Amino acid sequence: MVAQIEKSQSQFTTSEYLEFEEKSKTVRHEYRNGKIIEMAGGTTTHNKIALNFCRYFPQSVNRKDYEIYMNNVRLWIPIPSIYTYPDVMVVEGKPIYVGEN
Repeated sequence: MVAQIEKSQSQFTTSEYLEFEEKSKTVRHEYRNGKIIEMAGGTTTHNKIALNFCRYFPQSVNRKDYEIYMNNVRLWIPIPSIYTYPDVMVVEGKPIYVGEN
């Protein structure tokens, strides 16, 4: 089932976005200050850049409490109210989850 965005609704709450994204099985969306934005597909070059970063990073933070996550992990940035799927996310310590993890 592909989720549909109501054309008449221009602003969404974070709860509405999370519900919408749960229903969208084939396309991911970002949330930016009340707007739901369909994400573009990646390229092989883009993927190689993210992979090279992940290969290098562990060597630069020896013996520190960091974890690296790649592309399918949603990140919540409270200010300025964004949900996004970064290509690479580095977290110090344990991740903090909003809602279901």
